Amino acid sequence: MKKFTLIFVFLLVAFSWNNAAAQGNVTFNLDTTGGGFIATDQVFITGGPWGWTTPGDDASLELLDGDADGIFSITLPLCEMFVEYRFHKNAGWDNGDQTRFLQTTGVDEAFSFVWGVIPDVVNNPLPVTFEGGYDDMRWLTFSQGPDADLCSDFSIVANPAVDGINTSANAIQFVVNDNADQWAGAWTGAYDTIKFTEEYHTLTMMVNRSTIGRSALKVESSSDGGPVIELFATNTVVDEWELLTYDFTAGIGFSYPRFVIFPDFPDAARTAGATVLLDNIAEAVMTELPYAQLYVIGDACSIGWDLQNALPMVVDGTDPTIFTWQGPLTASELKFATQVVNWDQGDEITALTAGADAATATAYQIRACGDGSCTGDDNKWMVDAAGTYLVTINLTAETIDFELQVGIKEVDAFSNVSVYPNPAYDMLNVEVGQNTGASISLFSIDGRRLYSEVATESTTRIDMSRMNASGIVIVKVENDQLSKVFRVVVK
Repeated sequence: MKKFTLIFVFLLVAFSWNNAAAQGNVTFNLDTTGGGFIATDQVFITGGPWGWTTPGDDASLELLDGDADGIFSITLPLCEMFVEYRFHKNAGWDNGDQTRFLQTTGVDEAFSFVWGVIPDVVNNPLPVTFEGGYDDMRWLTFSQGPDADLCSDFSIVANPAVDGINTSANAIQFVVNDNADQWAGAWTGAYDTIKFTEEYHTLTMMVNRSTIGRSALKVESSSDGGPVIELFATNTVVDEWELLTYDFTAGIGFSYPRFVIFPDFPDAARTAGATVLLDNIAEAVMTELPYAQLYVIGDACSIGWDLQNALPMVVDGTDPTIFTWQGPLTASELKFATQVVNWDQGDEITALTAGADAATATAYQIRACGDGSCTGDDNKWMVDAAGTYLVTINLTAETIDFELQVGIKEVDAFSNVSVYPNPAYDMLNVEVGQNTGASISLFSIDGRRLYSEVATESTTRIDMSRMNASGIVIVKVENDQLSKVFRVVVK
Protein backbone atom coordinates (compact mmCIF):
# COMPACT_ATOMS: atom_id res chain seq x y z
CA MET A 1 0.00 0.00 0.00
CA LYS A 2 1.39 3.39 -1.00
CA LYS A 3 1.46 6.37 1.32
CA PHE A 4 0.28 9.73 0.02
CA THR A 5 2.97 11.94 1.55
CA LEU A 6 3.44 15.48 0.24
CA ILE A 7 5.74 17.99 1.90
CA PHE A 8 5.11 21.16 -0.08
CA VAL A 9 2.33 23.55 0.89
CA PHE A 10 0.28 26.02 -1.13
CA LEU A 11 -2.31 28.60 -0.27
CA LEU A 12 -5.95 28.41 -1.29
CA VAL A 13 -6.47 24.71 -1.82
CA ALA A 14 -9.74 23.07 -2.74
CA PHE A 15 -11.56 20.89 -5.22
CA SER A 16 -15.33 20.68 -5.70
CA TRP A 17 -17.84 18.38 -7.35
CA ASN A 18 -20.31 19.71 -9.91
CA ASN A 19 -19.84 23.31 -8.77
CA ALA A 20 -21.61 22.50 -5.50
CA ALA A 21 -21.59 25.62 -3.32
CA ALA A 22 -23.51 24.07 -0.41
CA GLN A 23 -21.66 24.20 2.89
CA GLY A 24 -21.80 21.91 5.87
CA ASN A 25 -20.51 22.20 9.42
CA VAL A 26 -17.48 19.91 9.62
CA THR A 27 -16.29 18.83 13.08
CA PHE A 28 -12.65 17.84 13.61
CA ASN A 29 -12.06 15.64 16.69
CA LEU A 30 -8.39 15.08 17.56
CA ASP A 31 -7.39 12.45 20.12
CA THR A 32 -4.20 13.60 21.89
CA THR A 33 -4.21 11.11 24.77
CA GLY A 34 -1.15 9.27 23.47
CA GLY A 35 0.71 12.34 22.28
CA GLY A 36 2.37 13.48 25.48
CA PHE A 37 0.09 16.50 25.94
CA ILE A 38 -0.23 18.30 29.27
CA ALA A 39 -3.17 20.28 30.63
CA THR A 40 -1.87 23.65 29.45
CA ASP A 41 -1.24 22.60 25.83
CA GLN A 42 -3.31 24.11 23.04
CA VAL A 43 -4.16 22.75 19.57
CA PHE A 44 -4.59 24.78 16.39
CA ILE A 45 -5.48 23.91 12.78
CA THR A 46 -3.91 25.57 9.72
CA GLY A 47 -4.11 25.16 5.96
CA GLY A 48 -7.13 24.54 3.79
CA PRO A 49 -9.33 27.55 3.05
CA TRP A 50 -8.12 29.20 6.27
CA GLY A 51 -4.60 29.66 4.93
CA TRP A 52 -1.25 28.73 6.38
CA THR A 53 -1.31 31.40 9.06
CA THR A 54 1.03 30.99 12.03
CA PRO A 55 -0.63 28.68 14.58
CA GLY A 56 -2.00 30.78 17.43
CA ASP A 57 -2.42 33.98 15.41
CA ASP A 58 -6.10 33.25 14.70
CA ALA A 59 -8.03 32.29 17.83
CA SER A 60 -10.95 31.03 15.73
CA LEU A 61 -8.79 28.12 14.55
CA GLU A 62 -8.12 26.73 18.04
CA LEU A 63 -9.45 23.27 18.92
CA LEU A 64 -10.89 23.08 22.46
CA ASP A 65 -10.99 20.28 25.02
CA GLY A 66 -14.02 21.33 27.07
CA ASP A 67 -14.23 18.23 29.29
CA ALA A 68 -10.46 17.75 29.64
CA ASP A 69 -10.55 14.19 28.22
CA GLY A 70 -7.74 14.78 25.72
CA ILE A 71 -10.13 15.06 22.74
CA PHE A 72 -9.79 18.49 21.13
CA SER A 73 -12.57 19.60 18.76
CA ILE A 74 -13.49 22.39 16.37
CA THR A 75 -16.41 22.85 13.95
CA LEU A 76 -15.83 24.83 10.76
CA PRO A 77 -18.02 25.55 7.72
CA LEU A 78 -16.69 23.82 4.57
CA CYS A 79 -18.13 23.19 1.14
CA GLU A 80 -17.47 20.05 -0.86
CA MET A 81 -13.69 20.09 -1.37
CA PHE A 82 -10.37 18.35 -0.95
CA VAL A 83 -8.50 19.99 1.93
CA GLU A 84 -4.83 20.00 2.91
CA TYR A 85 -4.32 20.92 6.57
CA ARG A 86 -2.21 20.30 9.67
CA PHE A 87 -2.70 20.23 13.45
CA HIS A 88 -0.21 22.08 15.71
CA LYS A 89 0.56 21.76 19.41
CA ASN A 90 0.69 25.26 20.88
CA ALA A 91 1.46 28.49 19.00
CA GLY A 92 4.14 28.66 16.32
CA TRP A 93 5.46 26.13 13.84
CA ASP A 94 7.74 24.05 16.09
CA ASN A 95 5.31 21.31 17.12
CA GLY A 96 3.22 20.49 14.06
CA ASP A 97 1.68 17.15 13.22
CA GLN A 98 2.14 15.74 9.72
CA THR A 99 0.24 17.21 6.77
CA ARG A 100 -3.16 15.60 6.32
CA PHE A 101 -5.73 15.48 3.52
CA LEU A 102 -9.49 15.30 3.86
CA GLN A 103 -12.40 15.10 1.44
CA THR A 104 -15.50 16.95 2.66
CA THR A 105 -18.95 16.55 1.09
CA GLY A 106 -20.73 19.86 1.76
CA VAL A 107 -22.99 18.49 4.50
CA ASP A 108 -22.77 18.38 8.30
CA GLU A 109 -20.25 15.68 9.21
CA ALA A 110 -17.64 14.78 11.82
CA PHE A 111 -14.18 13.21 11.53
CA SER A 112 -11.99 11.69 14.21
CA PHE A 113 -8.19 11.75 14.17
CA VAL A 114 -5.31 10.63 16.39
CA TRP A 115 -2.31 12.87 16.98
CA GLY A 116 0.73 11.45 15.17
CA VAL A 117 -1.24 8.78 13.27
CA ILE A 118 -1.62 9.39 9.53
CA PRO A 119 -3.73 6.79 7.69
CA ASP A 120 -2.39 5.28 4.46
CA VAL A 121 -3.99 6.56 1.28
CA VAL A 122 -4.08 4.30 -1.76
CA ASN A 123 -3.06 6.08 -4.95
CA ASN A 124 -5.18 5.94 -8.09
CA PRO A 125 -3.83 4.47 -11.35
CA LEU A 126 -3.48 6.53 -14.51
CA PRO A 127 -5.21 7.73 -16.62
CA VAL A 128 -6.90 10.63 -14.83
CA THR A 129 -10.43 10.44 -16.25
CA PHE A 130 -12.39 12.36 -13.58
CA GLU A 131 -14.98 9.59 -13.72
CA GLY A 132 -14.11 8.16 -10.31
CA GLY A 133 -16.13 10.50 -8.12
CA TYR A 134 -14.31 11.38 -4.91
CA ASP A 135 -11.31 9.25 -5.90
CA ASP A 136 -10.55 11.75 -8.68
CA MET A 137 -11.02 14.82 -6.46
CA ARG A 138 -7.66 14.80 -4.68
CA TRP A 139 -6.32 17.93 -6.35
CA LEU A 140 -5.16 21.17 -4.74
CA THR A 141 -5.46 24.49 -6.53
CA PHE A 142 -3.05 27.39 -6.08
CA SER A 143 -2.36 31.01 -7.11
CA GLN A 144 -6.00 31.81 -7.92
CA GLY A 145 -5.74 35.34 -6.57
CA PRO A 146 -7.87 37.26 -4.06
CA ASP A 147 -11.11 36.39 -5.89
CA ALA A 148 -10.59 32.65 -5.50
CA ASP A 149 -13.84 30.78 -4.88
CA LEU A 150 -12.71 27.61 -3.20
CA CYS A 151 -16.07 25.91 -3.78
CA SER A 152 -16.41 26.39 -7.54
CA ASP A 153 -13.19 27.50 -9.25
CA PHE A 154 -12.08 23.93 -9.91
CA SER A 155 -14.87 21.40 -10.26
CA ILE A 156 -16.08 18.27 -11.99
CA VAL A 157 -18.84 19.04 -14.50
CA ALA A 158 -20.75 17.13 -17.15
CA ASN A 159 -18.88 16.96 -20.45
CA PRO A 160 -20.67 19.48 -22.73
CA ALA A 161 -19.33 17.95 -25.97
CA VAL A 162 -19.51 14.15 -25.90
CA ASP A 163 -19.93 13.84 -29.66
CA GLY A 164 -16.28 14.54 -30.52
CA ILE A 165 -12.99 12.89 -29.55
CA ASN A 166 -13.92 12.95 -25.85
CA THR A 167 -16.87 10.73 -25.03
CA SER A 168 -16.33 10.83 -21.24
CA ALA A 169 -19.32 11.72 -19.10
CA ASN A 170 -17.41 14.19 -16.91
CA ALA A 171 -14.57 16.67 -17.19
CA ILE A 172 -12.80 19.27 -15.08
CA GLN A 173 -13.87 22.89 -15.33
CA PHE A 174 -11.17 25.29 -14.17
CA VAL A 175 -12.28 28.91 -13.84
CA VAL A 176 -9.06 30.93 -13.81
CA ASN A 177 -9.73 34.29 -12.19
CA ASP A 178 -8.85 37.61 -13.82
CA ASN A 179 -6.48 38.43 -10.96
CA ALA A 180 -4.98 34.94 -10.68
CA ASP A 181 -1.24 34.53 -11.09
CA GLN A 182 0.16 33.68 -14.50
CA TRP A 183 0.92 30.18 -13.20
CA ALA A 184 -2.44 29.40 -11.54
CA GLY A 185 -3.08 25.67 -11.51
CA ALA A 186 -3.65 22.53 -9.47
CA TRP A 187 -1.37 19.71 -8.30
CA THR A 188 -1.80 16.16 -7.11
CA GLY A 189 0.22 13.31 -5.68
CA ALA A 190 -2.75 10.95 -5.52
CA TYR A 191 -1.91 8.86 -8.59
CA ASP A 192 0.61 6.10 -9.21
CA THR A 193 4.20 7.28 -9.61
CA ILE A 194 5.09 7.92 -13.26
CA LYS A 195 8.30 6.22 -14.43
CA PHE A 196 9.51 7.65 -17.74
CA THR A 197 11.30 5.22 -20.08
CA GLU A 198 12.51 5.20 -23.66
CA GLU A 199 9.18 3.68 -24.67
CA TYR A 200 6.88 5.61 -22.32
CA HIS A 201 7.80 9.25 -21.83
CA THR A 202 4.81 11.11 -23.27
CA LEU A 203 1.71 12.41 -21.49
CA THR A 204 -1.44 13.60 -23.21
CA MET A 205 -4.25 15.83 -21.96
CA MET A 206 -7.54 16.80 -23.56
CA VAL A 207 -8.48 20.49 -23.43
CA ASN A 208 -11.53 22.45 -24.51
CA ARG A 209 -10.97 26.22 -24.58
CA SER A 210 -12.90 29.18 -25.91
CA THR A 211 -9.67 30.94 -26.91
CA ILE A 212 -6.26 29.94 -28.25
CA GLY A 213 -3.74 29.71 -25.44
CA ARG A 214 -1.15 27.64 -23.65
CA SER A 215 -1.91 24.80 -21.26
CA ALA A 216 0.94 23.19 -19.35
CA LEU A 217 1.85 19.98 -17.56
CA LYS A 218 4.62 19.73 -14.99
CA VAL A 219 6.21 16.81 -13.13
CA GLU A 220 8.18 17.33 -9.92
CA SER A 221 9.30 15.87 -6.58
CA SER A 222 11.18 13.07 -8.34
CA SER A 223 11.94 10.21 -5.98
CA ASP A 224 15.27 9.46 -7.68
CA GLY A 225 16.78 12.85 -8.49
CA GLY A 226 15.03 13.68 -11.75
CA PRO A 227 14.72 17.29 -12.91
CA VAL A 228 11.55 19.35 -12.56
CA ILE A 229 10.04 19.47 -16.06
CA GLU A 230 7.40 21.97 -17.20
CA LEU A 231 6.05 21.69 -20.75
CA PHE A 232 3.64 23.84 -22.75
CA ALA A 233 1.25 23.11 -25.61
CA THR A 234 -1.14 25.41 -27.45
CA ASN A 235 -4.58 24.44 -28.70
CA THR A 236 -5.37 24.98 -32.38
CA VAL A 237 -9.19 24.83 -32.20
CA VAL A 238 -11.72 26.52 -29.92
CA ASP A 239 -14.93 25.34 -28.29
CA GLU A 240 -14.16 21.68 -28.95
CA TRP A 241 -11.93 19.02 -27.47
CA GLU A 242 -8.34 18.70 -28.61
CA LEU A 243 -5.65 16.25 -27.52
CA LEU A 244 -2.41 17.98 -26.48
CA THR A 245 0.85 16.02 -26.26
CA TYR A 246 3.74 16.62 -23.86
CA ASP A 247 7.08 14.89 -24.49
CA PHE A 248 8.94 14.30 -21.21
CA THR A 249 12.10 12.94 -22.84
CA ALA A 250 14.18 14.87 -20.30
CA GLY A 251 12.66 12.72 -17.56
CA ILE A 252 13.63 9.34 -19.01
CA GLY A 253 15.01 7.12 -16.26
CA PHE A 254 13.33 9.04 -13.43
CA SER A 255 10.20 8.57 -11.33
CA TYR A 256 7.68 11.29 -10.46
CA PRO A 257 4.98 10.93 -7.77
CA ARG A 258 3.46 14.32 -8.35
CA PHE A 259 2.31 16.35 -11.33
CA VAL A 260 0.78 19.77 -11.88
CA ILE A 261 -1.67 21.11 -14.46
CA PHE A 262 -1.84 24.73 -15.61
CA PRO A 263 -5.08 25.09 -17.61
CA ASP A 264 -4.26 28.60 -18.85
CA PHE A 265 -0.61 29.71 -18.72
CA PRO A 266 -0.10 32.93 -20.74
CA ASP A 267 3.42 33.73 -21.93
CA ALA A 268 3.30 37.10 -20.14
CA ALA A 269 1.59 38.51 -17.06
CA ARG A 270 -2.10 37.62 -16.92
CA THR A 271 -4.49 40.27 -18.25
CA ALA A 272 -7.68 38.20 -18.19
CA GLY A 273 -9.07 35.03 -16.76
CA ALA A 274 -10.21 31.95 -18.65
CA THR A 275 -12.55 29.01 -18.26
CA VAL A 276 -10.94 25.79 -19.45
CA LEU A 277 -12.20 22.21 -19.58
CA LEU A 278 -9.66 19.44 -19.00
CA ASP A 279 -9.92 15.66 -19.20
CA ASN A 280 -8.18 12.32 -19.69
CA ILE A 281 -4.59 12.91 -18.59
CA ALA A 282 -2.76 9.76 -19.63
CA GLU A 283 0.47 8.18 -20.74
CA ALA A 284 0.56 7.96 -24.52
CA VAL A 285 -0.14 4.44 -25.67
CA MET A 286 2.90 2.96 -27.40
CA THR A 287 2.28 0.28 -29.99
CA GLU A 288 4.72 -2.48 -30.80
CA LEU A 289 7.17 -1.29 -33.44
CA PRO A 290 6.43 -3.03 -36.74
CA TYR A 291 10.01 -2.86 -38.04
CA ALA A 292 13.29 -2.26 -36.25
CA GLN A 293 15.07 -1.23 -39.46
CA LEU A 294 14.30 -0.19 -43.05
CA TYR A 295 16.60 -0.38 -46.09
CA VAL A 296 16.80 1.40 -49.45
CA ILE A 297 17.18 -0.87 -52.45
CA GLY A 298 16.83 -0.58 -56.25
CA ASP A 299 18.55 0.55 -59.43
CA ALA A 300 18.12 4.17 -58.35
CA CYS A 301 20.70 3.71 -55.54
CA SER A 302 24.33 2.64 -55.59
CA ILE A 303 23.88 -1.03 -54.63
CA GLY A 304 21.14 -1.88 -57.12
CA TRP A 305 19.12 -4.95 -56.13
CA ASP A 306 21.82 -6.47 -53.91
CA LEU A 307 19.64 -7.19 -50.87
CA GLN A 308 22.49 -8.18 -48.54
CA ASN A 309 24.09 -4.75 -49.12
CA ALA A 310 20.89 -2.70 -49.04
CA LEU A 311 21.38 0.81 -47.63
CA PRO A 312 20.15 1.15 -44.02
CA MET A 313 17.95 4.10 -43.13
CA VAL A 314 18.51 6.11 -39.93
CA VAL A 315 16.10 5.59 -37.04
CA ASP A 316 14.93 8.88 -35.52
CA GLY A 317 16.39 9.51 -32.07
CA THR A 318 13.08 10.54 -30.48
CA ASP A 319 10.56 8.52 -32.52
CA PRO A 320 11.54 4.96 -33.53
CA THR A 321 8.74 4.84 -36.11
CA ILE A 322 10.44 7.51 -38.27
CA PHE A 323 13.24 6.54 -40.66
CA THR A 324 15.33 8.79 -42.89
CA TRP A 325 18.00 8.30 -45.55
CA GLN A 326 19.94 10.92 -47.46
CA GLY A 327 22.08 10.22 -50.48
CA PRO A 328 22.35 10.22 -54.29
CA LEU A 329 19.65 8.64 -56.43
CA THR A 330 19.75 8.17 -60.19
CA ALA A 331 16.80 8.28 -62.57
CA SER A 332 15.52 4.76 -61.98
CA GLU A 333 13.33 2.71 -59.63
CA LEU A 334 13.50 1.69 -55.97
CA LYS A 335 11.58 0.32 -52.99
CA PHE A 336 12.31 -0.41 -49.31
CA ALA A 337 13.09 -3.66 -47.48
CA THR A 338 12.61 -4.54 -43.82
CA GLN A 339 15.40 -7.16 -43.70
CA VAL A 340 18.53 -8.11 -45.65
CA VAL A 341 18.55 -11.89 -45.24
CA ASN A 342 16.66 -13.15 -48.25
CA TRP A 343 13.94 -12.05 -50.65
CA ASP A 344 10.42 -13.04 -49.65
CA GLN A 345 11.43 -13.44 -45.99
CA GLY A 346 10.29 -10.02 -44.77
CA ASP A 347 7.76 -7.31 -45.63
CA GLU A 348 8.52 -4.63 -48.19
CA ILE A 349 7.41 -1.00 -48.43
CA THR A 350 6.26 -0.36 -51.97
CA ALA A 351 4.48 2.25 -54.08
CA LEU A 352 0.70 2.36 -54.39
CA THR A 353 0.99 1.94 -58.16
CA ALA A 354 3.73 0.68 -60.46
CA GLY A 355 6.11 3.44 -61.59
CA ALA A 356 4.67 6.02 -59.16
CA ASP A 357 6.52 9.35 -59.27
CA ALA A 358 8.78 9.60 -56.21
CA ALA A 359 8.68 13.41 -56.30
CA THR A 360 4.95 13.46 -55.51
CA ALA A 361 4.78 10.41 -53.24
CA THR A 362 3.00 10.83 -49.91
CA ALA A 363 1.77 7.32 -49.07
CA TYR A 364 2.92 3.72 -49.39
CA GLN A 365 1.64 0.18 -49.02
CA ILE A 366 3.02 -2.84 -47.19
CA ARG A 367 3.77 -5.87 -49.35
CA ALA A 368 3.49 -8.73 -46.88
CA CYS A 369 6.20 -11.33 -47.38
CA GLY A 370 7.25 -14.41 -45.45
CA ASP A 371 8.04 -18.10 -45.85
CA GLY A 372 9.10 -17.66 -49.47
CA SER A 373 6.02 -15.85 -50.79
CA CYS A 374 4.55 -12.35 -50.93
CA THR A 375 1.04 -10.92 -51.04
CA GLY A 376 0.48 -7.77 -53.07
CA ASP A 377 1.94 -6.10 -56.15
CA ASP A 378 5.67 -5.45 -56.33
CA ASN A 379 5.29 -1.75 -57.19
CA LYS A 380 8.38 0.47 -57.32
CA TRP A 381 8.77 4.22 -57.22
CA MET A 382 10.36 5.93 -60.21
CA VAL A 383 12.90 8.70 -59.63
CA ASP A 384 12.70 11.04 -62.62
CA ALA A 385 15.41 13.57 -61.66
CA ALA A 386 18.82 12.42 -60.44
CA GLY A 387 20.17 14.20 -57.38
CA THR A 388 20.65 14.06 -53.63
CA TYR A 389 17.43 13.14 -51.82
CA LEU A 390 16.24 13.12 -48.24
CA VAL A 391 13.77 10.23 -47.90
CA THR A 392 11.53 10.11 -44.82
CA ILE A 393 9.22 7.22 -43.92
CA ASN A 394 6.84 7.68 -40.97
CA LEU A 395 5.34 4.33 -39.97
CA THR A 396 2.89 5.93 -37.51
CA ALA A 397 1.50 8.45 -39.99
CA GLU A 398 1.96 5.96 -42.87
CA THR A 399 3.64 8.60 -45.02
CA ILE A 400 6.69 8.77 -47.28
CA ASP A 401 8.47 11.82 -48.65
CA PHE A 402 11.24 12.19 -51.25
CA GLU A 403 12.84 15.64 -50.83
CA LEU A 404 15.32 16.69 -53.51
CA GLN A 405 18.17 18.40 -51.72
CA VAL A 406 20.19 21.40 -52.84
CA GLY A 407 22.91 21.00 -55.48
CA ILE A 408 26.50 22.27 -55.38
CA LYS A 409 25.65 25.75 -56.66
CA GLU A 410 22.76 26.00 -54.27
CA VAL A 411 24.97 25.06 -51.35
CA ASP A 412 27.30 27.93 -52.23
CA ALA A 413 24.43 30.40 -52.47
CA PHE A 414 22.71 29.14 -49.33
CA SER A 415 25.88 28.40 -47.37
CA ASN A 416 24.97 31.03 -44.76
CA VAL A 417 21.46 29.67 -44.17
CA SER A 418 21.21 27.98 -40.77
CA VAL A 419 18.72 27.04 -38.08
CA TYR A 420 19.44 27.08 -34.34
CA PRO A 421 19.23 25.96 -31.59
CA ASN A 422 18.72 22.26 -32.27
CA PRO A 423 17.05 20.90 -30.17
CA ALA A 424 14.71 23.90 -29.95
CA TYR A 425 12.62 24.80 -26.92
CA ASP A 426 10.70 28.09 -26.85
CA MET A 427 12.40 29.97 -29.69
CA LEU A 428 13.88 28.90 -33.05
CA ASN A 429 16.18 31.18 -35.07
CA VAL A 430 16.34 30.91 -38.86
CA GLU A 431 19.42 32.67 -40.23
CA VAL A 432 19.20 33.52 -43.96
CA GLY A 433 22.04 36.07 -44.22
CA GLN A 434 21.78 37.93 -47.52
CA ASN A 435 18.89 35.79 -48.73
CA THR A 436 16.12 38.05 -47.48
CA GLY A 437 12.91 37.43 -49.38
CA ALA A 438 13.29 33.68 -49.01
CA SER A 439 10.26 31.85 -47.66
CA ILE A 440 10.48 29.95 -44.37
CA SER A 441 8.09 27.05 -43.79
CA LEU A 442 7.76 24.58 -40.92
CA PHE A 443 6.13 21.20 -41.37
CA SER A 444 5.29 18.36 -39.01
CA ILE A 445 6.82 15.03 -39.90
CA ASP A 446 3.51 13.94 -41.45
CA GLY A 447 3.55 16.92 -43.82
CA ARG A 448 1.20 19.29 -41.98
CA ARG A 449 2.22 22.92 -42.43
CA LEU A 450 2.78 24.55 -39.05
CA TYR A 451 4.17 27.95 -40.00
CA SER A 452 5.04 30.08 -43.02
CA GLU A 453 6.74 33.48 -43.31
CA VAL A 454 8.86 35.50 -45.73
CA ALA A 455 12.23 36.49 -44.27
CA THR A 456 12.51 40.29 -44.17
CA GLU A 457 15.67 40.36 -42.04
CA SER A 458 18.80 38.26 -41.82
CA THR A 459 17.42 36.44 -38.74
CA THR A 460 13.83 35.35 -38.18
CA ARG A 461 12.81 34.33 -34.65
CA ILE A 462 9.95 31.83 -34.43
CA ASP A 463 8.06 31.28 -31.17
CA MET A 464 7.82 27.48 -31.01
CA SER A 465 5.85 27.56 -27.76
CA ARG A 466 2.80 28.78 -29.69
CA MET A 467 2.78 25.69 -31.89
CA ASN A 468 1.36 22.33 -30.95
CA ALA A 469 4.51 20.58 -32.09
CA SER A 470 7.06 18.26 -30.53
CA GLY A 471 9.55 15.76 -31.83
CA ILE A 472 10.83 16.25 -35.37
CA VAL A 473 9.89 19.41 -37.30
CA ILE A 474 10.99 20.01 -40.90
CA VAL A 475 12.22 23.57 -41.63
CA LYS A 476 12.37 24.52 -45.30
CA VAL A 477 14.02 27.71 -46.57
CA GLU A 478 13.62 28.43 -50.30
CA ASN A 479 13.43 31.04 -53.01
CA ASP A 480 12.70 30.77 -56.73
CA GLN A 481 15.91 28.89 -57.48
CA LEU A 482 17.24 27.44 -54.24
CA SER A 483 16.05 25.46 -51.24
CA LYS A 484 17.47 24.01 -48.07
CA VAL A 485 15.85 21.63 -45.60
CA PHE A 486 16.62 21.17 -41.89
CA ARG A 487 15.34 18.63 -39.36
CA VAL A 488 14.88 20.17 -35.91
CA VAL A 489 14.04 18.40 -32.68
CA VAL A 490 11.43 20.40 -30.73
CA LYS A 491 11.39 19.75 -26.97
